[in-house]
Amino acid sequence: MNLPRLGWVAAKLLIIVIVPTVLYVWLGQAIFASHMKTVVTNDPDAGLSRSISALKIALDEEYQVLLSQINHTTDKDWLQKALQDPNMTAAQYHQLGVDVAGYLQRPLLILTNKNGGVLFDTIGLPKSSTEPAPTPTLAPLDSTINPDDVATPNAPPAITFYSVKNWPGIAEAFERNTEMGLTNYNNQYYLSVSAPIVYKKKILGAILLGMKLNSDVLANLKAITQNEVGFYASNHVQVSTFPPGAASEVEKTAYAPRHSAIILNDHKFLWDDVPVNDLDQAVSGHFFIFQPIHESITLEGSTLKSMALLSAGFVLILTAIGLWYILDLFAPLRFITKQVDLVKDSQINAMFPVKRQDQWGDLARAIHEMIQNLKDKERVSLVLGKVVSPQATLKILAEKNYFAIKGERRECTILEAQIKGFNTLSQNMTPETLVEVLNHYLSLINQIVFKHEGMIDKFVGDTAIAVWGAPFSHEDKEIRAVRAALEIQEAVKDINISRIQKGHTPFNLGIGIHTGPVVSGNLGSDQFYDYSVIGEALQTADKLCVMAAPDQVIVSEETYEKIQDLVKAVPANAVVVPGFKAPLKTFEIIEFL
Repeated sequence: MNLPRLGWVAAKLLIIVIVPTVLYVWLGQAIFASHMKTVVTNDPDAGLSRSISALKIALDEEYQVLLSQINHTTDKDWLQKALQDPNMTAAQYHQLGVDVAGYLQRPLLILTNKNGGVLFDTIGLPKSSTEPAPTPTLAPLDSTINPDDVATPNAPPAITFYSVKNWPGIAEAFERNTEMGLTNYNNQYYLSVSAPIVYKKKILGAILLGMKLNSDVLANLKAITQNEVGFYASNHVQVSTFPPGAASEVEKTAYAPRHSAIILNDHKFLWDDVPVNDLDQAVSGHFFIFQPIHESITLEGSTLKSMALLSAGFVLILTAIGLWYILDLFAPLRFITKQVDLVKDSQINAMFPVKRQDQWGDLARAIHEMIQNLKDKERVSLVLGKVVSPQATLKILAEKNYFAIKGERRECTILEAQIKGFNTLSQNMTPETLVEVLNHYLSLINQIVFKHEGMIDKFVGDTAIAVWGAPFSHEDKEIRAVRAALEIQEAVKDINISRIQKGHTPFNLGIGIHTGPVVSGNLGSDQFYDYSVIGEALQTADKLCVMAAPDQVIVSEETYEKIQDLVKAVPANAVVVPGFKAPLKTFEIIEFL
């Protein structure tokens, strides 16, 4: 039993079944998606408007409760008498504040005297301090003593209170105004009311009373508005009714347009804000209200008809695939026969279905192996023709001393030589003369490269690229390349002398040399291929060739390090090469020592 062959047949059958099935499922989903429509099932705008109205009413009610508490407190005789008593101590003022706080039961309470000094507070304001009474001063014996000018030795120490007279709300209270709004202390916000304490048209002090905006208060507002609520101030959401893990998502609300849809905590909401003023009646915070948007999905149009058409198409596709499978069983014979005819016509690159796992594949592989030796010999001949003489090629082929012609990584030295200014200088040449001149110079380069056992990689217009290190390895590849470059420059000088004597235009070469890793091998298609090298080293050599002036040989630092003790050289300009972190150091080779 041929298991690979059975596996190939099973794989084809799976493809025939699975591909149409997957296509059918995908198109079915697409059809359903095209008929689906998302519908909003509630009226979020109306719900949001009702919630905003309910929130405003709730806030007004809270302010009214605070105002009622303050009014009932400022009318108390015991409070007014205590504030008028000049003999009250700091401890007595504190006890007075404790009594008021116990009576009002609010987290924010500030009680001040007529000067705005804090007698008592519940938010940790700086405490009061006492100053010692002044030391008595004795008048001279012959002077007239004014009793009012002499300090009493037993006078109580003066009390200094922390002043909030200029606070928002407190300042208005001393102007006999009652204010309602937000109070912020230590980044904690309160719904608050401030009012003066008046007795017989005389201001005895002021009270600031407030309710902390915390999660309990927002939970109550959520129950009233029937929606999620958040309080935003000081550029972030202070507290909200969303779970703590959704805090970062709630922050996005501040950057979304008002009255727009927003996704929070995996739910869609229509949101808006209600601004809240502070005691100076300037906007100090915002209540965000989130009205859920309820959506459902419905189907529109004739879904059943579309699915029927899809099923009919699915049947047609299966029929077409079945016919293809039958024809595929016999198609390889005709294809193999045609390819064999091509081979008889010397087209040895003809393709055969060698990957088939059936009898046709066995036949194709047998024919393919039969012509493989011819193709190998052609490849080797192609490579050797670029690097050795025809006589050496015949010897290597006869001895079957083949080298690697498949892709491999090597370190090579690349030489690129270019005729400088050739396009400009050759504009007045005829095509025949132009080709003759190019062939003359490039043939010279080819001869010298072969002399030093290098490989001509390619000729591109007026540029020649040579390689040492592929396909044959050379331990002294840098030396061979530099010697070849200097020899080329000397030979070009001789050619130019001869051209000048004949009245022809001389041409000069610029040469760049670099050593680096490349990938070598046969590159191309089955119809045409060429042994060549590729890699960044060629780009670097090209950069050096471009910067080289006429008659110059410029090498990279990598090449120079291998020959620095053998040559006379001078530093040249650094060149920027893509892929290198720093500019590449270069050197001009003058001569071998």
